[in-house]
Amino acid sequence: MLKNIGEYGYFLWRLIQLLTIIHWEKRNVLKQLYRTGYESFILVIFIGLFAGAIIAWQAAYQFKDLVPMSLLGGQAFRVIVMEMGPVLTAMILSGRLGSGFCAEIASMVVTEQFDALKTLSIDPVRFVALPRFFSLVIMMPILTIYSNFIGVFGAFLVSILFMDITLPIFIGSIQNFFYTYDLLIGIFKSFLFGIWIGSISCYLGFQAKRNTESIGNVTIESFVYCTMGILVLDLLLWVLFF
Repeated sequence: MLKNIGEYGYFLWRLIQLLTIIHWEKRNVLKQLYRTGYESFILVIFIGLFAGAIIAWQAAYQFKDLVPMSLLGGQAFRVIVMEMGPVLTAMILSGRLGSGFCAEIASMVVTEQFDALKTLSIDPVRFVALPRFFSLVIMMPILTIYSNFIGVFGAFLVSILFMDITLPIFIGSIQNFFYTYDLLIGIFKSFLFGIWIGSISCYLGFQAKRNTESIGNVTIESFVYCTMGILVLDLLLWVLFF
């Protein structure tokens, strides 16, 4: 266990060091940014919209006969930007992208493509892992902001259609409860989640053994570790900042 932690730490440190020469892999980086960002927008819309709607409905149920419904917009907004937006977006992308990155790298290990790269004096970590890691670190906060916006819109739809809350009341509630600190913490969370998902999924891909069975094993491990890490990081950040 300690050996694996040390190897992962060294791998992450190498990725961070290689960021200084990220421009060497411009074509690969643009490809991964497109894949990570643009191709994930539809999924983020779906997740954000329904997550916001569910939060608004649950908040309305909990507020009933206890606090005025006029507070629903502000509370739904805070839950979305601080918790549901960053965490749900990270979990979905850990399955869609993290597992995919891990499987791709593991396949390269099994088919000995990395051996071919080394014979050409090309660093596999720089050529393969770095663009994927960089794309997740950059796009995770952007997708989270997008998810937050869609989630608030979903909460608004539920409020106006089923709770008889008007637009001015909903917006006014958000203004009363809005804290820049909450929004920034949510974005910071997503940045750390991007680092974790991008690094651990690529690291596990490199750990694959040279047989086809190991591809499935490391892909499953990637999703499990990504999800567990997101929850652990989330708890630690709550303890640290709140």
